[in-house]
Amino acid sequence: MNLDDYIELVEGYKKVALTGPPKSGKTTLANEIKDRPIIHTDDYAHLAWKDQATAPLVKTATLDKFLIEGVQVPRALRKGLEIQIVICLGMSLEPLNTYQAGTAKSIRTILTEWSRSSLGEGVPIVYLNQAIPIP
Repeated sequence: MNLDDYIELVEGYKKVALTGPPKSGKTTLANEIKDRPIIHTDDYAHLAWKDQATAPLVKTATLDKFLIEGVQVPRALRKGLEIQIVICLGMSLEPLNTYQAGTAKSIRTILTEWSRSSLGEGVPIVYLNQAIPIP
């Protein structure tokens, strides 16, 4: 997949979630989308752990069109974030420390559990196991 394919995929849906391991390019890719608000879950890192996953739900509740990105996306999905597609980046572009590697594993685990639940039923997940170069 190249950058144009990614943008076309996102533009085909109004409510898009972008997640993946730390250092995989989520924010860089999110910032390439110009047709909607971008919600960065890292913006909520200063909140208590339980609130980091629910604050984005409040932010997106009034939006008809958005892209939400970050490592907290799977937790927000589990809390009831309503989206139409999930794009999951599969690899980090830099070596990860132990904490980051644990986060990467948690993301896949939570996303898998969510996809098998009634909340994730019928929502496509696109796994990208390659980096998308940004010109």
